Formats: sequence, structure tokens, C-alpha cells
Amino acid sequence: MQRRTRRSAAGQSIIEFAIVAPILVLILLGIVAFGQMFSYQLILSNAAREGARVGVLCKTDAEIDAAVRDRANPLPHHDDPSSLEVYINPDESSADRVNGNPLVVQVRYVAYITVPIAGVFINPKYMMARTVMRIEQCTEPLPGGNDNGGSSGGSTSSSSGGDD
Repeated sequence: MQRRTRRSAAGQSIIEFAIVAPILVLILLGIVAFGQMFSYQLILSNAAREGARVGVLCKTDAEIDAAVRDRANPLPHHDDPSSLEVYINPDESSADRVNGNPLVVQVRYVAYITVPIAGVFINPKYMMARTVMRIEQCTEPLPGGNDNGGSSGGSTSSSSGGDD
């Protein structure tokens, strides 16, 4: 009788493992997917901050865009214009791009989760990071004709991952 109990206990353990294992695998895949998206968000936040840092020193929009894309290099498909969009406000031709005014650099990225199963439910994920800094002293006028001379500034940074 004792032998039969051992066999049934072993069979019961296998059945319990078969029920719990898929749930544990899904939890593990979810953790990996979350880590991947968290990493992407950090890269986006750093890219927006780098773009704003370059922009407050009276650089052109092309130079700001290049700085953002350079910092976003670890992202997959970062060179694809439809995957990584950079918004700069005010643009270089605006009269509002003078010392003391805020410069906003916003980076939007279309991320695809590469983790199996999790990617089926979440793809694509629209992520965004935004940094605001005050424009600092310019040593030369912008190509648009704005001559900025004046003060140094501070910064504010925020980021969010949002679904569109």
C-alpha cells in the first residue's frame, strides 16, 4: 500500500508542476518584457536630455536631432525616421528661441517587444520622453537671425511611456 502512495504522490507533483509551469514562464517573460521597455525608456530620456543640452547652446535643429539620434543609438531601428521622431519647440527659425525662454525636446519612439508571447499582446508600444531646459547664452547668432545674448539657465526633465 505504501508503494502505491509514493507513485500517486509523484504523479500528483508532476501534474501540479504542469499546471504551475506555464504561469511561471509567463511571469518570467513579463519581467523580461518590462525590463526591455524600462531600458528603452531610460535611453529615450537620456536622448531627450542630450538634445536639450545641445539645443540650449544655440545649436541648429539638425545638430539637436543628430545629438538625440546619437544618444538613442542603442535602440533597435533608431535610424528609421518613422520609428524615432524628434520634436523641437521652438524651432530654430522662431523668434521665441532667445535667452531665458524654454527649449522643449520631445522624443517619440515606436518600440516593439521582442519577447515571445508578450510581444503579441503589446506591440507596438509608443514611448515618449520630454526635456525642458532654459536657453543659455549664445556665442553666435542662429541661422534664422536671432541674436541671443544673456543668461545661463536651469533644466527640467520628465519622461513617460504612453499608449497612443
